[in-house]
Amino acid sequence: MARAYSHGLDPSEPADYDAYVAQWRSHFQKCDENFELERGLNHIFAEDWVPSVEVIEDAIKASRRLNTWATAVRVLEALEDKVPKRAQYDQYLAHLQPLLEDLGVEEAKTLGTFEPIREKRWIDRD
Repeated sequence: MARAYSHGLDPSEPADYDAYVAQWRSHFQKCDENFELERGLNHIFAEDWVPSVEVIEDAIKASRRLNTWATAVRVLEALEDKVPKRAQYDQYLAHLQPLLEDLGVEEAKTLGTFEPIREKRWIDRD
């Protein structure tokens, strides 16, 4: 089954890889609305390849530029799910750490858990 990659580029082909990365870097560098950011993220994470670290950097920068901190955190979650091995994710994090610190982006697991608060709406009258 042939894959339909954007503009006929196939990132699994060495000749197309650089052009494919350049296309998505350009997309994230230029996007000026959340819809375009989310569309690009959906596309790169739906492909059969793990996005390059440069594409991830630009996606996180775009998230912060558009003031969507939660999306930046979700990029890391999507990346963690996408990589085949934990060691590869750790390599991404090591490379991205200065950027993440600069932009104030954290992994979701470092944020802790959030328990819903339920209000007692009745009073026991015994």
